[in-house]
Amino acid sequence: EEIFAARLEDLAEPGRWRRLTRLSEQVEEFLLAHYETVRWRASDGVEVEGLLIKPVNYQPGNRYPLIVQVHGGPAATSTNSFGGSHTTYPHVLAGKGYAVFQPNYRGSSGYGEAFRRQIAGDYFRQGFDDIMTGVDFLIARGIADPEKLGHMGWSAGGHWSNWALVKTDRFKAIATGAGAVNWISLYAQTDVQRTREFYFQGTPYDNEAHYRAVSPLTYIRNASTPTLILCGTDDPRVPNAQSRELYIALQKLGVPVEYLEFPGMGHAITKPRYQLVKMMAELAWFDKWIQGAPGWLDWEKVLETLPAEVRNAGSGTP
Repeated sequence: EEIFAARLEDLAEPGRWRRLTRLSEQVEEFLLAHYETVRWRASDGVEVEGLLIKPVNYQPGNRYPLIVQVHGGPAATSTNSFGGSHTTYPHVLAGKGYAVFQPNYRGSSGYGEAFRRQIAGDYFRQGFDDIMTGVDFLIARGIADPEKLGHMGWSAGGHWSNWALVKTDRFKAIATGAGAVNWISLYAQTDVQRTREFYFQGTPYDNEAHYRAVSPLTYIRNASTPTLILCGTDDPRVPNAQSRELYIALQKLGVPVEYLEFPGMGHAITKPRYQLVKMMAELAWFDKWIQGAPGWLDWEKVLETLPAEVRNAGSGTP
């Protein structure tokens, strides 16, 4: 972020500010997406807020493929600021012609304690309604193409991706990262039992019916959306056993699915090489199932991103 100087009376007029720094000259020539804060009413009448990132060269009146990008936490927030990572890279998606929707669903932080705690004991129902009514809002505005919807998320965002997989067939493609599918088995696998007890109102030994009711695996026969599953092999928070459960289930049910594990990675993908592979895989997945692009991930293109000396040495696996 840059530093500007302005008189108090000019704060509402950015054109009058004087720029003091140039910290990001290397990206000034890039075409970046436009962020817009959007607000809509959920089914229960509560106002919910989120971000819409419009495609580069957006033209009013045209509908665009929409990627629903759900933040983790769930006690976190998608903010209206320049940024991005291997889990959220809206400018890349916008540069490829996608609109991106980042909903701050019930359970998000920054909207008061009652809003954050509302999903405790009712983890998915209201939050999922918040997300889907937001999608409908963008369709009604003429921005999103209802036939070209995608869903993605990491960590708690992956939980929501898995829930979307079994609760709707409106998405053409899903990318789910480090997401839970079976809350009963996860309770003994994870390093954060107390968090589960807060959101699910007790342990699975005391409240088994509820744990089953909020487990996507319970409804897995509803799944039909092509799904890309990603995880680290050494994740203590949502161990890769959860992703493997989902992968095997979708394979057995004949749902199109691909599975990528990142060796040595925990709950976050920290190696730049793996981060790049993750993003390339997700982008290719959406292009294939939403845009109709042929094939899926071209590993030759991945190898081309490696230094020549690495490729020539025969060490070109990501």
